Parts: sequence; C-alpha cells; structure tokens
Amino acid sequence: MPPPDAPYSKQEQVDYSERKEPLNALPQSATLELREVLNEDRKQMEQAGYAEVWFTARVPGFTPPGFRSFAVNRSYRVKAKLGVEVGGKKFEHEVESSVRDMGSAPS
Repeated sequence: MPPPDAPYSKQEQVDYSERKEPLNALPQSATLELREVLNEDRKQMEQAGYAEVWFTARVPGFTPPGFRSFAVNRSYRVKAKLGVEVGGKKFEHEVESSVRDMGSAPS
C-alpha cells in the first residue's frame, strides 16, 4: 500500500457486487375470485368487495461470516404486482415495499 501522502490509486479500491438472496416460494401468479356473499340490507347475494391472498417464503436464517458480511443487516424488500381484467380491459399495478419487522407468521 502506498504511504498516506501518496496520490490515490485505483488499485486501492475494491468493488463488491450485492448478492441477492431469492426467496424460495415466489408464485408466478395467482387467480383470485371475489366470492358471493349475503348482503344483510337487501337480503340477497352479491359479489364481495374484497379478497385476500397470502404467500409464505423462507428467509435466510444465517449469513456465513466473512469480511464482506460484517455489516450485513436483515432487511428485505417485497414486490407485489396486481393485474385486473374488467370488461376486456387489463389493468396492472406494481408496488415495492421494505419489510421492517421479521417474525413468525401467525398460525
């Protein structure tokens, strides 16, 4: 290594690429249908106003120690893409969010 007062050299810098850990249970797509529910006011069946779908995936529990991993934090990003077809027209919406609290899923 050159002395501290020597000019900067590109050889002093090492670029590290970020390695992404893919989750192992990511579905390509899911079809969700709004089911028929009873409307209490009109006493008749109608299509539900909402529906949910849940996916679970395993997150890495351990990062092998090494010089590159000494400052690793456990933050994850979640991407969701929603596609809806209404009357022959297709609409898509994509969101991305970070996950702050990691823990066990409710059973």
